[in-house]
Amino acid sequence: MLVCAGSQHALMTIFTTLVGPGDTVLCESVTYPGMRTLAALLRIHLQGLPLDEHGLRPDALEAACRKGAPRALYCVPTLQNPTATIMPEARRKEIAGIARGHGIPIVEDDVHGFLPESRPRPLSAFAPESSFYVNSTSKSLAPGLRIGYLLSPAAHVSRLASAVGSTVWMVAPLMAEIVSTWIREGRAEAVLAEKRSEAAARQSLALRILGGARVDSDRSGYHFWLGLPEPWRSETFVAEARRRGVAVTPAEAFAVDREAVPAAVRVCLGPARSHADLERGLSALADMLAASPESGISIV
Repeated sequence: MLVCAGSQHALMTIFTTLVGPGDTVLCESVTYPGMRTLAALLRIHLQGLPLDEHGLRPDALEAACRKGAPRALYCVPTLQNPTATIMPEARRKEIAGIARGHGIPIVEDDVHGFLPESRPRPLSAFAPESSFYVNSTSKSLAPGLRIGYLLSPAAHVSRLASAVGSTVWMVAPLMAEIVSTWIREGRAEAVLAEKRSEAAARQSLALRILGGARVDSDRSGYHFWLGLPEPWRSETFVAEARRRGVAVTPAEAFAVDREAVPAAVRVCLGPARSHADLERGLSALADMLAASPESGISIV
């Protein structure tokens, strides 16, 4: 296991080691924006694969492996960003089996994996010899603790360690020691318990206010995926929400294929300072969904 300067640094360490410019990396059709930014920086081609209610579709992965020559699979199986899907264990076994059969390394981003109290085993547990597991403390403990953990097959550790040294020389030792101390003393587990409780309370509030909407969520998550009714489009909904003082993220920020952008937005529940602030923001979204862009909201 290598210690990195956050999960984004861990991803950069992996992809600068595994792939080169022009190589194809498979991922979900809507994915973590930081992965899209990293792919652009490294000149990696991202190929988005379809999702269903259980996450990445195995048939799509199989077809992509047969048709092309992908160098890796990047996946967020637990509380997928942005759809909030938790991939069931049976699906994880199937995805890992396909990747293993085609010799495709798996890069598992598990930064939200701490939130569900009961969850399937990591995707990488089903193909440990070819999987790279990434976690971090910025979501689970505190944003200022930029510590990431990269669990790698032994054969790749030396090259990955060189990549860590080439990018940051070393992770800040004091910060790493703070995290280790919190873990040893039980403080980390206490923080996790508090975050899980607060996430569940905020999800309950969201479902109460937006109960009639198309909400894809899990009660343990920090965010949910809000489907938009016709004739709303992601960018116009975001603009109108902003006008009402509410910040949501458009589907365009996550879509790998800009020609197939879903009519949806990601709503983050964490930034609101209080439940009262959150309720005001969610109520504004509910009012928008109950209306229509034609009923007085100008579309440019």
